[in-house]
Amino acid sequence: ATLLEIQSASMDEDTLQLLLQGLAESGYSYALSVLQQEANCQYDPNRFPPAELSRRLAGSASATKSATLGQAENPELSLLSPGEDDYVQQQIRCLDSFHAGNVTCVRWAPDGRLISGSADRSFCVSTGALGDSPESVRVAANAAILSLDVHPVSNLLLVSTMDGSVMLYSIAAAKPLLLQNWRNHIKYVNSVRWQPYSSQPLFASCSFDESVHVYRPAESAEVAGSYELLQRLQCGGVVEAIC
Repeated sequence: ATLLEIQSASMDEDTLQLLLQGLAESGYSYALSVLQQEANCQYDPNRFPPAELSRRLAGSASATKSATLGQAENPELSLLSPGEDDYVQQQIRCLDSFHAGNVTCVRWAPDGRLISGSADRSFCVSTGALGDSPESVRVAANAAILSLDVHPVSNLLLVSTMDGSVMLYSIAAAKPLLLQNWRNHIKYVNSVRWQPYSSQPLFASCSFDESVHVYRPAESAEVAGSYELLQRLQCGGVVEAIC
């Protein structure tokens, strides 16, 4: 569903109907209703033949593969070719056992564990090496996961979801531990990020409710390590990402 995190005003009618078709045929009824509401447009099931979006995506992928096939078969190229057009030539591992739905975000933990979020309302943290039979710890959520971010020097994980939640987890142990959960946004939270290059462990979230929220360590917290809302920034439109 996060592939649809775009302002509907910038889409033409055909593109919007294709996206709605993809959601409807995949069974994502909640995401379908949200997009219809945000775009002020109703899904027309007779606009295109069944599976039209899948057909077009498959054709695009085939064309891209054909265009780069000659480069990928060049034995003189390493895994990453130097220059301005770096691209991955070889798939190292496919982790298809982690999720049952679309994978929306992926992050590395400082200790090398892989963390992935999905539209199946869960995020997974890998355990051990990503070998032939990779394993993970799965944590369920109340809505589709849209964004993840791991603090660069601590074991704190931020998670945002389509129900407007921002959650803080500790991943110090094998099983993630929920520390705090906020519902300060009134629409789904597109992105959540720790503040980079700073000694202050602040983080921010942005949402389709046209706001950015900034959090800081709580000054009078009963529990050490707690965070509190520092500031709400109201914007003039949808905020889709924080870099």
